[in-house]
Amino acid sequence: MVSRLEPAWVLHRRPYGDGSLIVECFGLDSGRFSAVLRGAQRKHRGGSLGGQTQPFNPLLIKATGRGDLKTLRQVEIAGHAVPLAGRALFSGLYINELLNRVLPRFDPVPRLFAHYGEILSRLTDDDEVQLRLFELALLDELGYELIFAHDADGNLIDPSGMYRYHADTGFHCKYFGQQRQDVFDNTLDVSGESLFALAQWRHADTALNSEGLRTLKQLTRLALKRHIGDRPLQSRELFKAFSAAVVTSD
Repeated sequence: MVSRLEPAWVLHRRPYGDGSLIVECFGLDSGRFSAVLRGAQRKHRGGSLGGQTQPFNPLLIKATGRGDLKTLRQVEIAGHAVPLAGRALFSGLYINELLNRVLPRFDPVPRLFAHYGEILSRLTDDDEVQLRLFELALLDELGYELIFAHDADGNLIDPSGMYRYHADTGFHCKYFGQQRQDVFDNTLDVSGESLFALAQWRHADTALNSEGLRTLKQLTRLALKRHIGDRPLQSRELFKAFSAAVVTSD
């Protein structure tokens, strides 16, 4: 761990002992790590330490310790908190939980750290594209980049063809018709036309229609499933409950 103050965000936190917190941090230099914040109710410049270590607050922190669980020695606010509300808040919670579940500990990912700060400032109630872009960036960092322009054998995607995606090996050309697989299987069938459109969207800054977004969501969810595992994401369950409540109130 570095000894100087480093830029960081809080992904999650939970009570620990008497008045302390376990804080899941995402640091520029240290990557993802856990740390104890003792005396979380203790007054500090701008409020209590616990109040400062809320998700979506840009921080400068100093953590020490030799084991996996560090100790937060210093916490400073580094800017204005990102004001997320409604669907944007649930999107932010989803991103935080995703990072907390899949990023290896103590593995710096400076490009993803920068992307994280940018996406928080862009999240709105209509944030489908931003979420997919972040998922793609996360997959890149994990070494499982989704390459839409080529199949698993390195051949250019044929827009008139049909392909089957496997999370382990990529896109494979299909030579006969088969039923489209459910997204929660290990494979997903995708048209070459859809893949060509996704390649154009990602590298040529073209627009993506609703069908393209739906296909992209299926692909990123399938690609991330191997890293998330079978345990459901709490943020997804919370968002479902929120959406149901909104529909009921309407």
